[in-house]
Amino acid sequence: MSKSFPISNDMRKQVADQLTVQAVAKHGPRIAKALAKMNAAYWDVHMSRVDRLLTLDRSRWSELIGAGMVAAITNVKGKLERDNLISFGSRTGRGDDQAVEIRRLVLRSKQFEGVARFIYRDDYYSTSMDVLWFVSECGSVPRMNGMEQLEGAETITKQAAKIKAELKEVFDAAEKFRDQVLSILISVRTSRQLVDLFPEAAALLPQPVKNEQAVAPVELVDSVRGMLNKGVPPIPAKAA
Repeated sequence: MSKSFPISNDMRKQVADQLTVQAVAKHGPRIAKALAKMNAAYWDVHMSRVDRLLTLDRSRWSELIGAGMVAAITNVKGKLERDNLISFGSRTGRGDDQAVEIRRLVLRSKQFEGVARFIYRDDYYSTSMDVLWFVSECGSVPRMNGMEQLEGAETITKQAAKIKAELKEVFDAAEKFRDQVLSILISVRTSRQLVDLFPEAAALLPQPVKNEQAVAPVELVDSVRGMLNKGVPPIPAKAA
């Protein structure tokens, strides 16, 4: 068993973050699959509308876009009237900082990569927003006015409501779980205590950085000792 060492607050935070990501990991692929399905449905509807308007083969779209004859778009934030279809917002500096931190912690994790690709981070002033956007899988496509409005897309809006509820449940559970983990970690002071109490957490503890400072050279020590005996600045012999 390695030598016991004190646990710092930074260590506690790192361990709590890793355990939180592990605790919610299984939900990532499932929600990502639902988002990808909804994303595909959105672009199928949009591209069908473009087909009816342009009456051109889709292979010609890039030519029109390249010539500047058609405006292009690769992603769009879905909306219901003026509200984002899916969004999570928090006011930083007003008690919501932890909610933002947990949400971003989950979305940055490898297990939620498939979710994060459909989430746009929109920070302005004191508000931190994470907003759904639809991402075109085939690159630039013709843009249409009002394509972000989804009032008539009942299937997509129902899917979005379900996904938003699931994400909120994950974020809320992650925040509560992390608080409980920190309560455990704060109760112990050393790595040995944590091994005995919560070995899964102890296994994630980063090793303390060894502060191996080189011993001062003998010549420098002798010089300082000499100055100590003579005083600094040295008193001239005549003045003495």
